[in-house]
Amino acid sequence: MTNCETELKPIVFSTVEVENNYDAEIVVTLDKATGTNQLAKTINNQIETSIITSINPDDGHDNLNDVLESFNAEYLKFKSEFPDESDPKWEMFIETEKTYQSNEIISIALSIYEFKGGAHGNDQINF
Repeated sequence: MTNCETELKPIVFSTVEVENNYDAEIVVTLDKATGTNQLAKTINNQIETSIITSINPDDGHDNLNDVLESFNAEYLKFKSEFPDESDPKWEMFIETEKTYQSNEIISIALSIYEFKGGAHGNDQINF
């Protein structure tokens, strides 16, 4: 006898760092679902979409790299317009962490810190 049911294997995550040479200080460390199946793609897409909408939901970007490039370009524009006011360097730190996983639920914390000068930066944590 054979069984038509397939056993659902748990999703495995790996930590990925987005590396690029920015003028602003930008550090991105993400948990990404490994594999090429539709579930892994859906999870990774949802993580990226959550980051994009948390940073700036109205700028029309649909790609994380575009959002990071836009942040860096905004910093460069600020530096050129106000050369005496461009220190300290603008910062953006993005990090995800898988906080819980069962067969039915995966919970991922998204932490974003953004500093564009001034008295203090803005920090947010979403799940």
